[in-house]
Amino acid sequence: METELIALLGLPAITVSLLFLFGRTVGKYGAVVLVMQQFFCSLCIVAWIARAVFLQNSTFFFELGRWFGVIYPIKWSFLLDPLSVGMIIIIEVIGFCVIVFAIEYLYNDPHFNRFLILLCLFVFCMLLLVTSGNFIQFLIGWEGVGIVSYLLVNFWFSRLEANRSAIKAVIFNRVGDVGLVLAIVVFCILFKTFEFSALFGNLVLFERVFFLNFLNLSCEVSGFSVLAGMLLLAAAGKSAQIGLHAWLPDAMEGPTPVSALLHSATMVTAGIFLLLRFSPLFIFTPFVMEVSVILGGLTAFCSALFAVFQVDIKKIIAFSTCSQLGFMLVSFGCYQPLLTFFHLLTHAFFKALLFLAAGVIIHALQNEQDIRRMGGLIHYMPLTFAAMLVGNLALTGFPFLSGFYSKEFILLLNYTLVHKSVFIFGLALSISASVLTVLYSVKLLFRVFLSKAFKGYRSHLVTVQDGGFFSTFSLTVLSTFSIFSGFLTLPFFSNFPFLIFSGRWAGIFDHYLLDSFSWLEYEMVSVVFKFLFFTFFVLCLLVYWITERIQRRNSVYLNILAVYNSIALGRVFKRLFLLISNQIVFSHLYRFITFQVYKMGYLYMLYTLDRGVFEHIGPLRIFSFFFNLSSLFYYGLQNKKLISFLFVFIFFPLALFILGIKECDFSSGTVLHGFLIATVLIYFEFVLFYLIAEVEWTNFRTYSEELPVLKGLNDDN
Repeated sequence: METELIALLGLPAITVSLLFLFGRTVGKYGAVVLVMQQFFCSLCIVAWIARAVFLQNSTFFFELGRWFGVIYPIKWSFLLDPLSVGMIIIIEVIGFCVIVFAIEYLYNDPHFNRFLILLCLFVFCMLLLVTSGNFIQFLIGWEGVGIVSYLLVNFWFSRLEANRSAIKAVIFNRVGDVGLVLAIVVFCILFKTFEFSALFGNLVLFERVFFLNFLNLSCEVSGFSVLAGMLLLAAAGKSAQIGLHAWLPDAMEGPTPVSALLHSATMVTAGIFLLLRFSPLFIFTPFVMEVSVILGGLTAFCSALFAVFQVDIKKIIAFSTCSQLGFMLVSFGCYQPLLTFFHLLTHAFFKALLFLAAGVIIHALQNEQDIRRMGGLIHYMPLTFAAMLVGNLALTGFPFLSGFYSKEFILLLNYTLVHKSVFIFGLALSISASVLTVLYSVKLLFRVFLSKAFKGYRSHLVTVQDGGFFSTFSLTVLSTFSIFSGFLTLPFFSNFPFLIFSGRWAGIFDHYLLDSFSWLEYEMVSVVFKFLFFTFFVLCLLVYWITERIQRRNSVYLNILAVYNSIALGRVFKRLFLLISNQIVFSHLYRFITFQVYKMGYLYMLYTLDRGVFEHIGPLRIFSFFFNLSSLFYYGLQNKKLISFLFVFIFFPLALFILGIKECDFSSGTVLHGFLIATVLIYFEFVLFYLIAEVEWTNFRTYSEELPVLKGLNDDN
């Protein structure tokens, strides 16, 4: 298995090297052939690894040698378990579909080879992240993913908005990076190692209590709670949770294939993967789990609300991604990492499908992304409509599609835990987010495809058609996974709801379920959830159809619109629309924080400290010191007193230094003592020199008035 893993990691690295060195020589066609061969070989290796891990129920942990060691030895270690192999399948399958799609979408771009290099480099970093066996390798993959994401979002670097979005993504991800670095420090303190294998032992033996003293208030904090909190901060930054979510919608300035791979299935799920990797640790931190439920619920609801009021097709899907990441965090906070990974798996395929379908629409409409300038495209793009329909139905939890199985389980799990107030809050936000998900999904379908008239520029209709072979192939593959991935992988997750972890972790959470939950109630609630969102989906379609019919009768529509605008309620809703669609609250919050940081850095750090205190103590004082030295030296030369100056300022300090060295007894180990004596003597000599310089400066000024060479120096000072 070591050979297979080395080949899996080596293939994208070799491809990046070859394209970087010989990309101009092989051209676009040669680059495409090379990358397609790399992905085809990688898929074959992934199939072999998946057979060994899933069918044989095996876990592989191996080391390839020592890397370096500072405090604790760091080795090249890798871990292949169902979690990492599942992520590898997502990366390779969606990466392959994105590459095939990009052949048609970006082939005419002059920087197409650079796009292929960055995409293969991203795949390598992501594979390194999910297969890492220690924290140092994980950090390298984590940072590599962030750097390549910046380069891909800023792929069209001549666009100002792309520059701003890429920088914004880096700044927001820095918060998560700080959390990860602090988590590494705490993990090293607790476990005395960087290896993940420490997680699979007896964690109780490593439990420590930290004593904190702040403002004379002492408290005890569990080491596991500190570590879990830092990991949650890292996950919140990378996975765009509420408060740190603003970078993800703005990252849609990059090419659509980048959004399909990075911002739906791989990079944004790296934070959730981090929590899943450390899931045994979170059993001991119930407070952090409750915070996860609250944070995930708020993210799911607020992001779905923002998506309802958006008009940019890619930003709607981006906010939808934030909402689904909130669902994953809610299920993780309910002590169900297995279910979290199930939803991560199903979500990856239908969200990548939605992004690629949106890319086909944008490409056909000559880069038009406003859904208000679309409509009636079902007659021009039937295949794209079918792909978009499958993706939206899976997103809303339509019965028996992939998203239905995982989302239904999350809502059922929240329902079973209603005896705790935190989980009641999570259930309310989850159901509200699901309803809003249906609303913006229907809005997207109706505004783009099902409305009668095309509301955009008539010149765009000339080029409106379904994509070619490559884009159709990618949409077909992802549509198949969006339909069947939930049903086919359900047996691997069929131990819900009575199994949390394998082995000795099983049954830890059973008392929450069995005390207030029966199979009859489970079946009843399951039936309700099966048809609740389906019914709401149909009702939303009906409402949009009625609205469309009313708009076609101009007289009735104009009368209703006049009445609506004449009352205060219309103005309130307009302001509410602007408030939510532009995220005014978060925008003002970010601007306030940024202004305060800039103000502190500009006024206090720059002028008060750097150009104030430090400048006068450091550079200006040193300059004055050496200027006086050189001036006195020149004064001595003019008065033929060079020998006395050399004796006072060179030979005498050197003699004192030698005297200090003589005090060193190298055999008895008192070297440090002797050097300290020499340093003190030299220090007092320089103090003496400075005093002499200040006394002699008056005589020098008088003498310099007689020398034309020194008049300029005298005038400046």
